[in-house]
Amino acid sequence: MRFKAFMLDYVLIFAYLVVLVIINVFLFPSVQSFFSESLVVAQLTGFLMVTLPVSLYFIISDSVIVGQSFGKRMMGIKVVNVKDENLPILHSICRTTLKFLPWELSHYCLSPHFSWRSKSTVYLLCHWRYYLCAYVCIYFNLYIF
Repeated sequence: MRFKAFMLDYVLIFAYLVVLVIINVFLFPSVQSFFSESLVVAQLTGFLMVTLPVSLYFIISDSVIVGQSFGKRMMGIKVVNVKDENLPILHSICRTTLKFLPWELSHYCLSPHFSWRSKSTVYLLCHWRYYLCAYVCIYFNLYIF
């Protein structure tokens, strides 16, 4: 049930990403220049546009402020601490940080050594699965806690 709830949350996140792409491509195409100038600027822009809003969604929705994310509400799951109370905001921040830490570390660790422009399409198609498997293994080990 937790996995289904997580997937329902990611439907919302995917919708947000689609809106973000539409805005960046059609309304404000100049934003795309932030991703091609400097690696640091590109990472920071990606963090501010994607990771931070998604993290805030989970922090706010899983904490005492809301109590359940959309997916958890649809699946009948409630996020509580050991005292059967809604999570304090600090606990929710720690929980969400652990949830997204592997994702952010993968960007940080791969970016200086890996350029999408310098690799062939065949190389990318053959090696993306290793990064995905590593992320999934780390994520689900953290998600259990």
